[in-house]
Amino acid sequence: MNKILLLLICLYPGFNVSAEIYKWVDDQGHTHYGDKPADEADSLQVDVSKKGHFDSDADRAEKRQRLLDAMQEDRHRKQQEAEKQREQQQYAQRQCVVARDRLKQYESVGYLYRLDKDGNRVVIPTEKRDQLTEKLRSDIRKNCN
Repeated sequence: MNKILLLLICLYPGFNVSAEIYKWVDDQGHTHYGDKPADEADSLQVDVSKKGHFDSDADRAEKRQRLLDAMQEDRHRKQQEAEKQREQQQYAQRQCVVARDRLKQYESVGYLYRLDKDGNRVVIPTEKRDQLTEKLRSDIRKNCN
């Protein structure tokens, strides 16, 4: 009897195991799969219930189209991120040029001044000039690598 029961269990095509699988993309653009949804990202539940079954041509075409759409979205998102990074680099380069030019000006003049509301020159004290010069040097270190 035990052998027959063991044989029936072995011949049984498989147990219906219900497992949930989630897919998400992290901040760096890497795709991850797991049994729990990610807290910080939008997770998509993956349907694994039809594993081993043959899909119709329409189902395969639909899945192919969903995959192509997801790949297109990923490509578009990566292009946007690359464009944003290029813009940030260009901004930092502009800030670098401006800071270097202004530092050169600060170091080459005898004194700094600003104009008051009547258009008269008001000399900036040496301590304040030193602070401004150090701020420019700090900006240069930050933006000019």
